[in-house]
Amino acid sequence: PGRCVTDTHTTHTQMAAAELAAAFSAFDVNGDGVISLEEFVAILTRSGEAGNARPMRRNEAEALFRSFDCDGNGVLSTEEFIRPWAVHLARNSLLSALDAVDAANGRENLMWKAQARVAVQAEAFAKALVDAPGDLPAPGTYASADVLYAALRPLAPDCPPPVRLLRSSWIKKRARQLRAAASPEERQALAMPRRQDLERTDPDAFMDEEELRARSAPDRTGSFITKKLALGALSYCWLTAEHPDPRGEQLVSLAAAIEAAEAGDQAFPGEAAFFIDFASLPQKGPGGRRTPAEAAAFSAALGNMQIWYSHPLVTAFLARSLPSGHEKVPRYEERGWTTCEASWAALAKPMSHYCWAPIIDVPQQGAVQEYRRPAPTTPAALARLVAGKRFTSKKSDLPMVIELNTRTILSLMRDTEKLEFAQCGWGDGEMEQLLEVLPLCRNLRKL
Repeated sequence: PGRCVTDTHTTHTQMAAAELAAAFSAFDVNGDGVISLEEFVAILTRSGEAGNARPMRRNEAEALFRSFDCDGNGVLSTEEFIRPWAVHLARNSLLSALDAVDAANGRENLMWKAQARVAVQAEAFAKALVDAPGDLPAPGTYASADVLYAALRPLAPDCPPPVRLLRSSWIKKRARQLRAAASPEERQALAMPRRQDLERTDPDAFMDEEELRARSAPDRTGSFITKKLALGALSYCWLTAEHPDPRGEQLVSLAAAIEAAEAGDQAFPGEAAFFIDFASLPQKGPGGRRTPAEAAAFSAALGNMQIWYSHPLVTAFLARSLPSGHEKVPRYEERGWTTCEASWAALAKPMSHYCWAPIIDVPQQGAVQEYRRPAPTTPAALARLVAGKRFTSKKSDLPMVIELNTRTILSLMRDTEKLEFAQCGWGDGEMEQLLEVLPLCRNLRKL
């Protein structure tokens, strides 16, 4: 949509509502009050009509038309045409606000103003998405495991799947080897391999879609109410830029948390699959690059990262404390991605006395405890929070996570029929935060 312009070459970032209405008239060549597929395609594929932008190919224009056509009747009404543009206008304002954060970074007297600006623009972006629901995940996306299974399939015959899942048995076996290691060098050699290396040396370390489906069959009622997926996702800190866990300390802690969960009253499955980004996503090679196919798979996975932490059927394992000797590394709560992952996990996972905990703390030392969930938050509040956090590449990562946050919060809250929070230790502040979120819960039946 960013390539679509009026006849005066005014880009969508400059369009006001009145200009969008005028643009509708330009597309409606025959003046019948609706835009047909051919009218839409003709404008967007016309050579020279897009100024400095590349005209769209026909298949691109047809795909865009289908995304605009919310009721599927084959023509676009004025409302269908304008609503998606409002989302992109709001997104552009959000990106401008994020530029202000970059400009204010390191200047404390300006940072709070920049973060406030991000919050205001994130709220506008959220409103635009609510008004254009076609730009959100389809209703019911988080009600089934289909979106998770889809991420395990190759994008094309010559392209690897975006995500691979590690077996919990492999994690526990490697942890035993790490505990028995006699030297730092041996521990380093046993640290978790990157995904491509593990695929080559130990392909059985991964669990495929077919086995995950078999191990995660719904209960006899046909639902996952009393039996979540045999699937966990680890949220943790990368300790170095080259390797997230160079001595395997966090892997050992995760294995201990898994074993403790397996021994609980409502036991975690004895064989489960795990999402751990370094072993689950295609990583850069020794030359600092991915192949084109790996890059495509990585990009697809990155654009859907939130599902592994926010999905109600996935158990989130949060490693919020750092191993000893890494005191100079940014802490869990100081980082943007981990802040988002913990927030996604806390949104709408169901509590059940018939199943294991939906969120599990992974301490570096001491007993494993169930994580005390914070209150869910609005897109604007979370945007303001993460705007002050650390990212490896803030300029590219911050816009992405704010969009992911907004879409995740809106779609999960829109679809949820039940919110349950027990023994969270909340006070007045958390209750006020929850009350701000409730208006987003259009289908809520039980709180």
